[in-house]
Amino acid sequence: PFCLKPRGRREHRNRNSMMFPTLDQTFAIIGGTGKTGKWAIKAAIQRGAKVRVLCRTPSKLATVYETLWKEGVVPATMAYDKVVESGQLVVVEGSLPIGKKGEKLDGSNDFSATNEQIASLKELVSGTTHVMSFLGMDPKNQAPVCRPGIESIMRAVKECDAVEKPKIFIMSSIILSDSYAQGKAAWGCCGCIGSFMRWKFLRNCFDDME
Repeated sequence: PFCLKPRGRREHRNRNSMMFPTLDQTFAIIGGTGKTGKWAIKAAIQRGAKVRVLCRTPSKLATVYETLWKEGVVPATMAYDKVVESGQLVVVEGSLPIGKKGEKLDGSNDFSATNEQIASLKELVSGTTHVMSFLGMDPKNQAPVCRPGIESIMRAVKECDAVEKPKIFIMSSIILSDSYAQGKAAWGCCGCIGSFMRWKFLRNCFDDME
């Protein structure tokens, strides 16, 4: 058995700081052009926080940003060019290591990030308070992406010059919204945990969705 320990003010403040971005926070976002990550960008911008986004193709972010607003009408104060010019939104060009379809995360393949990839990640996380990963997978490719990506992010955070390292937040719907095969390809042996969570604890939720 376990008991819930009352949270102190500091714990509440730390938890709320992640839930409600403020002016003194800077978020590094990986997977910001995806279905989930793009909403994190919008939420942070609306609350006045600074955002740094890693993009393989920087121009893609501008297109995705427009889709975040009803009927594509962006408030004048939050126009893409305006938030970029002010420095509230910074786009860092770069990518993460991704395997090829069929490759396994069993140690037989090398998914290490290149020096160039680590350099762009270190540039991304520099000066940030939080690093948020929303990595996803191409259903058609099903190549390893999450584990190699997260390991690279953790390495970049560890090697960055900041005295106080940014907190890392990881979110992925792989396995929950996709197949077990995709989850295993993305996460490796950790995929079985997501599958267990889905069918043991979230079965009613998915039955309702279907």
